[in-house]
Amino acid sequence: NVTPQTISKLTNSKEAKALLTLLGYYASLVSGPHIAQRNNMLWRIALANELDQPKTSIAAIAELNKVDLAFREMETGASQKAPVVIINQEALPRTVLDGNSTNGS
Repeated sequence: NVTPQTISKLTNSKEAKALLTLLGYYASLVSGPHIAQRNNMLWRIALANELDQPKTSIAAIAELNKVDLAFREMETGASQKAPVVIINQEALPRTVLDGNSTNGS
């Protein structure tokens, strides 16, 4: 008997809510550490190795910078790629000065 009322009753039951909570907990464990936890770990690595192994410290800081840049790009939708310029070939045709002229000039 699969009616909307039955499904609603089952999903609102105590057992279903407990299962949903458990599945959420499992998903968080499977997904690994959150960004904040990874950043914290990298920061601790940078601090712990600052005097004894400065290369390791610098590498950890570099990774933090990469994470920060990726987050900012994701947040703004922008990236640090070179812009692509498309020129109207009819209005501004290529010439010999452009190299590899296509109009026979």
